[in-house]
Amino acid sequence: MTSFEFSNLDNALFKGLARKCNLLAIPLILLGLYHLTIFVFPLLKSSSILPRYFIIMAVVDIFGLVAAYFFLCASRSYVAIVKTQGADIPLLIIGNEQLRLALNCFCITLFLYSARFALGAIPLKSVLVN
Repeated sequence: MTSFEFSNLDNALFKGLARKCNLLAIPLILLGLYHLTIFVFPLLKSSSILPRYFIIMAVVDIFGLVAAYFFLCASRSYVAIVKTQGADIPLLIIGNEQLRLALNCFCITLFLYSARFALGAIPLKSVLVN
């Protein structure tokens, strides 16, 4: 395989893409850790039975943390494209695969957040009706 190097303009685009991946990963990590430490971990320490709603909360946050991990991996690959010489195509393939996995997990996370919101609205609706 021959070596290939992207132009400076292309490298600037990859650097921006890496920043955007980090920009998505950081809030996902903070939100996931916040939900897990505030809502789920205290319930695990209690002797009561863990409600299904809190299990759903934990699954959503775990998918969010996995998505954040893949966003960070993709960002690392795109930064390596900018910094290295001659190995840009293999790094691009790795980065795109990591970004694909991140977006798949992110879509699942958004779907589960929507489901969690809908499930949280059901008890509220019964309270408002009564």
